[in-house]
Amino acid sequence: RLDIGHGNTIREFCTLNIGTVQDVGITRIGDDNWIMAYVHVAHDCQLGSHTIIANAVQLGGHVQLGDWAFLGGLSGVHQFVRVGAHAMTGFQTRLSQDLPPYVTASGNPAEAQGINQEGLKRRGFSAERIAQIVAAGFEFEVTEAQMKRYLARRHRQGAKDHTGQLKCDEIADTV
Repeated sequence: RLDIGHGNTIREFCTLNIGTVQDVGITRIGDDNWIMAYVHVAHDCQLGSHTIIANAVQLGGHVQLGDWAFLGGLSGVHQFVRVGAHAMTGFQTRLSQDLPPYVTASGNPAEAQGINQEGLKRRGFSAERIAQIVAAGFEFEVTEAQMKRYLARRHRQGAKDHTGQLKCDEIADTV
């Protein structure tokens, strides 16, 4: 099934696939989204509300996109990836692991560039609230040495997620 909410703008040549029995069976598009031309939304994706998905973005199956997220043109999002609320990707970003709320990422592969401060200002967040989010973001930075220790421990345990890469909440638990 494909559920499309109210007030969405879906431009020409977009593909929106129905859900499958391997998941809840529903691909869901929230309300007031702007989905530009040539966007592909694969099966079982869950898109929040007020998102902007620029031209030719490709979403793999089971992707979760939080409210107010912005995906830059020609970006690709790997299956099962979660993009948090108010997060943003730059032009041609390859996103193969979760992107936390409020974070801006770009590149191939994607790298965090900082907090999406401009987007938060445009949505009416106070300067004080933005400063709190920025400060919290810096508390969760992970050094390369911490990451190597974490990966070695995960490898010894034989644990991998669907892409063989780390998830944001696991990194935060490591620090």
